[in-house]
Amino acid sequence: MTVRIPPSSLPGIAPLDRGTTPAAPSAPAGSFGDIAREAIAGAEQGQADATNAATKLAVGEGNVHEAALLLEKADIQMRLLVKARNKVVEAYQEIMRMPV
Repeated sequence: MTVRIPPSSLPGIAPLDRGTTPAAPSAPAGSFGDIAREAIAGAEQGQADATNAATKLAVGEGNVHEAALLLEKADIQMRLLVKARNKVVEAYQEIMRMPV
């Protein structure tokens, strides 16, 4: 036996309005260059944090778990940045191959 609970009986849940279409997602504020600069700055900061954590760990002051997390986070940020760069280079090369 299935019990059906109407959404209106649950607090904080409103029924869907079937007469409207969902709004398109808004583009992030800023240009591509601004977003790229922020990503690069974040990766640089992540690398610096990981280096500091590894240095502290080497002299016996740091936390092993925190250092491992920061190192992994920096690695993921760098891999993501490299993949984004590769996609931009591929797109540029594809544009350059187009006949005029």
